[in-house]
Amino acid sequence: MEENEGEENEGEDAEGSDLDTEDSDFSDDEEFNQHEEKSNKDEEEEKENQVILDEIIAVLYKMRSIIKMTRKSNNIQSHVWKLMESDELTRKVSFILDFFVRWNSTYLMIKRFKSLKKFANALTTSPERIDGIKIDQIKKLEKLHFSSTDWMLVDTLYLVLKPFYDATKLLSGQNYPTLSIAHVVYKSLTNHLQNSTEYKESIIKRILIKRLYYHFHLKLSSCQRAFTLVSKKSFCP
Repeated sequence: MEENEGEENEGEDAEGSDLDTEDSDFSDDEEFNQHEEKSNKDEEEEKENQVILDEIIAVLYKMRSIIKMTRKSNNIQSHVWKLMESDELTRKVSFILDFFVRWNSTYLMIKRFKSLKKFANALTTSPERIDGIKIDQIKKLEKLHFSSTDWMLVDTLYLVLKPFYDATKLLSGQNYPTLSIAHVVYKSLTNHLQNSTEYKESIIKRILIKRLYYHFHLKLSSCQRAFTLVSKKSFCP
């Protein structure tokens, strides 16, 4: 009788062991599938990011090329100013070229170029009207023409980068403590980057928020981050 009970218990243990193994296998499979889905999603995001980055690089290349040609050629610059005079602008305005060691210079270049859209288009759609221009300059300007898609990307870049320019100005103030508002500025930029209304805008913001996280959370020490919070509580009501 005792032997039968022992055999029954052993059978139950064996069945329980099989169930545990099945649960473990199921858990491993589920974890693997989740990891696989995340990897596929990351790869897809990287592809999307690169496509948009390539478009940005191409647009900025054309923008810088037009600006450089205008600044190097008296004929092209004079033509732009004549167009401005005929458009009854109150003053002559030149394109701005960005410089990688100057904060927000790319934003300022985009802002000025966007405001002079009419004249940039005139240079690339009718370059033959420029007095004294050479054939090779005409061909180059024609290749630098901005499509409607290019201008839409310029508008998107302007909207995405503007809060960073405003944040830099705010943190560069001299008549008030700036460390106390650093955390607030960071949270504001984070909120800005988390809200998008357009596909390309969302991709650009997704790229930027990773860089923002890197510089604020990974590059800054925990002590530095804590100090911004202490300063915020000390100086901000």
